[in-house]
Amino acid sequence: MDRTTRGFAIGVLTGVVIVMVASRGHVDRMTFGDGVFVRYVAEHPGASISSVPTWVAQHGPAARYGRILLPILLRVFSWGSPSAMRFVQPVILVLAAGATAAAATQLLPALATPVAGVVAFAAAGFSLSLAGGFADPVSIALFLWAVVACERNRWIEASLLIGAAMLTRESLVFGLGGIVLWLLIGRKMKSAVVLGASLIPVVAWQFVVSRRFGHLPVADPYYSHAGFERFGALSVVFSSNGLPTKSIAALHIGSAIVALTRWKRSLLWCVAAVAGLQLGRMTFLTWSYQGDAMRVLAPFEIAFVLAMARSLSSVVGARPPDMT
Repeated sequence: MDRTTRGFAIGVLTGVVIVMVASRGHVDRMTFGDGVFVRYVAEHPGASISSVPTWVAQHGPAARYGRILLPILLRVFSWGSPSAMRFVQPVILVLAAGATAAAATQLLPALATPVAGVVAFAAAGFSLSLAGGFADPVSIALFLWAVVACERNRWIEASLLIGAAMLTRESLVFGLGGIVLWLLIGRKMKSAVVLGASLIPVVAWQFVVSRRFGHLPVADPYYSHAGFERFGALSVVFSSNGLPTKSIAALHIGSAIVALTRWKRSLLWCVAAVAGLQLGRMTFLTWSYQGDAMRVLAPFEIAFVLAMARSLSSVVGARPPDMT
């Protein structure tokens, strides 16, 4: 069994443990919150503003349909059966956990496979998102393999993977921004253009959704009251929110500052620095649900954790990479 396969197995096992513990082994508790919207889109892929129920219409239907890739996967692998979707959805996320861990073993070659495989789960937003049927694990798995492809100079492959990641969760555009910035400072203009082309299917799908719901997914009115404003995280630290929320916000702000001071050191640090800019747009409503706030920041968290792990492994002189 090679390193990648072992990393995948470790990730799947860890994902199963997280899902089973969070749900207490009950399949109907494996999907909640935004995960319910994922299943609705999978069950009703052709819906429009006139046909969605009130509970969907009140929670940004355009935004939900903009994140189309996971619902497509869910519909395909469940053969369109709503009864099968409740089982297939957590399975897809567990496989995404495996794919994420496998990518981490490639990005952290100086660490032993078991260690590299579990590093990604230190990103709280990623681990939390496994428990509810959310799109985040799939988008992060796709993005990390895109980073692996970039480090191997496989630009077309990276572009396709990033495009798929953004069609799963639009916040991965910050990850794309980090990679493109890294390429530009390295004067790799052609590679940056190829990666920039990943936006083409994303933009095209945005306009398809806008014709059905009256506005682009990224401009959904739901966002106007969902907590995306300037200086959000900093405002939370000095607000009347509870100490746990303030502490989490402060920890993320500190991590973002660290990333900004290291953004020229490596691709992962550059991605973390750009992804951390999301903190400037998150305010009170988002932070009122700590789990949701960390899920929004999951791309930043995982880039930061992997960048820090890579830096530390080089400092402490970790064991030679096990590529067998």
